[in-house]
Amino acid sequence: MNFSDRLPQALGLNASKQAALGLIILMAAGFAGNYLRWSFFFHIDFIFGTIAVWLVVCLYGKSWGIVAALIASSCTYLLWLHPYAIVIFTCEAIFVSYLFHRRKQNILLLDGIYWLIIGMPLIWFFYAHVLQVEPIQARIILLKQPVNGIFNALIASLMLNYLPIHKCLDRPPKLSNLSLRQTLFNLLVAFVFFPTLGFMAWDSHRVVDNIKTSAQQELNAVSTQLINEIETWQQKHLQALRKLAEISPLSFRERLLTWQANIQITKAILPDFENIYLVDSAGKIRVSTSAIQTNFPKKINLSSAQISITESKNLSEKRLILTVATDQQKRNFIIGEINLNTLEKILKLNTNEQGREITLVDPNQRVIASTRSNLQRQQTFARRQDGEIQPLKAQSSYHWLPTTGSPIFMVRWTNSFFVRESLIANEIPWTLIVEVPAAPHVRYIEQVYTKDLLVLIVISSLALIIAELISRRLVAPLYQLAKVTTNLPHKLLERELIRWPQSQITELASLVDNFRLMSVALAQKFREIHAAKILLEQRVADRTQELLATNRELEAEIRERQQVEAALRESEERFRQMAENINEVFWMKDRDRYTNLYTSPAYETIWGRSCASLYRDPTSYLDAIHPEDREQVVKALKKKSIGDYNEEYRIIKPDGSVRWIWDRAFPIANSKGEVYRIVGVARDITDRKLAEAQLLRNAFYDPLTELPNRSLFMDRLKQAIARTQRELKRRFAVLFLDLDRFKIVNDSLGHLVGDRLLIETAQRLQTCLRPGDTVARFGGDEFAILLDDVKDVGKAILVCERIQKALESPFFLDSYEVFTTASIGIALSTKNDRQPENLLRDADTAMYRAKAKGKGHYAIFDPTMYNQVVELLRVETDLRKAIERQELQVYYQPVICLKTGKIIGFEALVRWQHSQQGLISPAAFIPIAEETGLIVSIGQWVLEASCRQLLEWQEKFSFSRDLIMSVNLSPKQFCQRSLVAEIDKIMQKTRINAKNLKLEITESGIVENADSAAQILAHLKNLGVQLCIDDFGTGYSSLSRLHQFPIDTLKIDRSFVSRMERESEGIKIVQAIVTLAHNLGMDAIAEGIETQMQLEQLKALQCEQGQGYFFAKPLDNKAAEELLAKSPQW
Repeated sequence: MNFSDRLPQALGLNASKQAALGLIILMAAGFAGNYLRWSFFFHIDFIFGTIAVWLVVCLYGKSWGIVAALIASSCTYLLWLHPYAIVIFTCEAIFVSYLFHRRKQNILLLDGIYWLIIGMPLIWFFYAHVLQVEPIQARIILLKQPVNGIFNALIASLMLNYLPIHKCLDRPPKLSNLSLRQTLFNLLVAFVFFPTLGFMAWDSHRVVDNIKTSAQQELNAVSTQLINEIETWQQKHLQALRKLAEISPLSFRERLLTWQANIQITKAILPDFENIYLVDSAGKIRVSTSAIQTNFPKKINLSSAQISITESKNLSEKRLILTVATDQQKRNFIIGEINLNTLEKILKLNTNEQGREITLVDPNQRVIASTRSNLQRQQTFARRQDGEIQPLKAQSSYHWLPTTGSPIFMVRWTNSFFVRESLIANEIPWTLIVEVPAAPHVRYIEQVYTKDLLVLIVISSLALIIAELISRRLVAPLYQLAKVTTNLPHKLLERELIRWPQSQITELASLVDNFRLMSVALAQKFREIHAAKILLEQRVADRTQELLATNRELEAEIRERQQVEAALRESEERFRQMAENINEVFWMKDRDRYTNLYTSPAYETIWGRSCASLYRDPTSYLDAIHPEDREQVVKALKKKSIGDYNEEYRIIKPDGSVRWIWDRAFPIANSKGEVYRIVGVARDITDRKLAEAQLLRNAFYDPLTELPNRSLFMDRLKQAIARTQRELKRRFAVLFLDLDRFKIVNDSLGHLVGDRLLIETAQRLQTCLRPGDTVARFGGDEFAILLDDVKDVGKAILVCERIQKALESPFFLDSYEVFTTASIGIALSTKNDRQPENLLRDADTAMYRAKAKGKGHYAIFDPTMYNQVVELLRVETDLRKAIERQELQVYYQPVICLKTGKIIGFEALVRWQHSQQGLISPAAFIPIAEETGLIVSIGQWVLEASCRQLLEWQEKFSFSRDLIMSVNLSPKQFCQRSLVAEIDKIMQKTRINAKNLKLEITESGIVENADSAAQILAHLKNLGVQLCIDDFGTGYSSLSRLHQFPIDTLKIDRSFVSRMERESEGIKIVQAIVTLAHNLGMDAIAEGIETQMQLEQLKALQCEQGQGYFFAKPLDNKAAEELLAKSPQW
């Protein structure tokens, strides 16, 4: 006998080889249907194994159906990493198969009842309470699984009804026969269920696609903006060096002096430059912003490099080196060193409250700048290597999902990011990584899915009820007709009363009438039969056949029992092999005698003790439990018989090592429902426990100083506020501390020395505090201190003095002796404090006030500090009203010809005569007007008012025909398209001569509009007005193009004039500007002249014009007119 012949017997089937092979195929299909799942949406998996299970239940019986359910559901452990789905699906098979064979009900209806009363409560218990899945995610699973179950039951019913499965598997037709009522029921449910399910799937995928599209658009916008900002930042510094290189061709010595002045100006304008050098081709430094050196110390190929990046000895400090040749022969080079710290500020300005993160890395994936608090400079950050990557439609964009943590996909989605990586430029090959968190979208997705599933459940339930009612309505008359016509001849012979059914359906009513007429005819025929002997013999023969059939059934049952026993032995052998090859300890005990029935070999590996010791003494494993956990485990042993035993504890192995164990027990009931055995699983979870402890440490402590971080400090601050609310007399203080000159130490001695300084500072701070106080590091050189239970501010001051005293002693770091001090801000709690952020903000504000006093000071927060910020907002509001109320006035400061000492013009200056506060200085409101855009309307008003005043003076004083009115144009005015037309309109309206009007534009105003500056200036010059560059030297101009602009005058900023008396460099800068103006055919005017010495120095430098308090302060129109009438001379 070959294998195919023995196959039916091996499976316990009294059937053909074809039927036995079909059973194996169906069981394999059940396993495969669960394994090859369909991700319906959001990785909520639809599995189809129960389709094969229901086919087995219908065609092979409930026993094989339960076996098939166990095999199919075992696959879910591989998919979802927990055994609870096996319990749920096995209970489903037992419930449905029992009622199907007992009551002959429709599988679809029975499955819907199971999920309603048993399946859904089990799902909620296992996922929400045992696995502790979040409630909304547990609800999604709770709603999804019944839909999946009903879908599978419906497919199985339709297959049995419309496909010849019983023929393919050589099973009797009656096993797959369905009644008309079941057929109508299935079709009605299918026509409602499938379209609804399809629409839900489409809608769910559409929601996810829309979210990905939105995230992708955000990534593109942020990346494009950031790349433009970084490239603009780099080009601005490179352009500044190029402008320095384009100094007009003078003698080499004169150019050195001009270069010296201009690189100092450039470094003042662009503080990101650390140093600027003029180096010849041999590397010798000619001009520098730092001390002159013999040779340039950087290893740079001067003949070819234009842009390069170098690192200092401290690997976390990078600098950008820009090199520009001053001539085509490359005899001299302008070299600028730029610190890259500004990049981190640019990145932080583009973050948001939703958790957007931005990181800039070099080609080696090392961090240059990042908004992530857990990333340090030079730390490797390879986002593509530490998670699962799902590409998006846009190039270089993808969806990153973590591969660690919870295996549930919805939880991974919550912790995921949408990421875009963008290369900035070929000159600086950095990569910009923008990350947008998916968490804000997850709740919306979960709500959509919950709603769709709930709607589908409701629709499916209504479909089941309506289908049941309709099928009953249509089939009930047929069912009654079939019932009354069963054994109709016998009933007619016995003259039984037949109650024929009634129906309102015409066809059914006609069928009943036909059967009624047929019964009448049969009754007539039976009355003609008198052969009682023949009838009796027939009955005897029928009885004999029934006995023979019963005997065959008994023989078949005996064979089936034998096959079941063989299958059970085979199943036990498979179980033993599986238990002995898994890493977890599987054990089984007798409940009443508490004897050890089985323990898997993994016990010897994890416990380090033999399994034989458990067979001798079932409680011997308790000896290995850690003494601190033994009482907990002993108390929990009583829960094993009720299935509530789920413990984590430590054991001590014979070698002394300590391991963490997770132990779970389940009760096993007999056929009477009585618990007679207890089985359990134990697992070594030491690695997980160690990881959890480390994560908790990292979350609340600074890794460098091991002090509490911001999160832990804010938590303790909240607790302190809560205590003061309960105890009204209790007070506390918050100190915000910042080390003075820490950046100098960090930049000059290196980050390693800087880190050691922070560590020793933290140690000294701890010695100054009481045990109940808290000191935390917020990052960089910032520390915060919580002084609990202080009576008054004097206690906090004493602590500050102790801290300053502790920091006076030098720090010996490697071979360096370092001194430092700290600026400290103090904020004392009040009974009205509710928000910890406000207290921390107040202490920070006070710290900055302390820094303003100088190094090593402390300051106590005063509400007036906060009021200053509020005051700025009030000024903006009043300024808008001031324009409406015409509170602005024009003051005039005379401009003097330094050669003759006479007035040759006035500069128009705006003042604000506040209705309540009186005269307000321009420094208090002009910056606000610039920021809000009000400066445009204010500037137009000043221009028109000053032109009218000039015309009035020219008409009144005959000697003032050549008087010149200087009016300032703000950068915002200068970039207005209608600027030229507005100025022309005002000159025509006021009827002044264009040559008497001088417009002053700042260097920054020209540079900010560099592309259109030449064209705008040319149009203004065509009007006939004079043009002046205001505050020359404080910004930076394109020196190579300066002679191309139609500028008449360069105005020397007052900051340079004020330094002429006390600094030789101040005189040199002024001389350089005057010389530059004369070489370009321009006049020079100096502002801010306050002393006779300054006046004499400017005359000696041949500066043509000047203004300042030495001559006159800005005057209102009446005072200016009186001064003009006197015709003074200086």
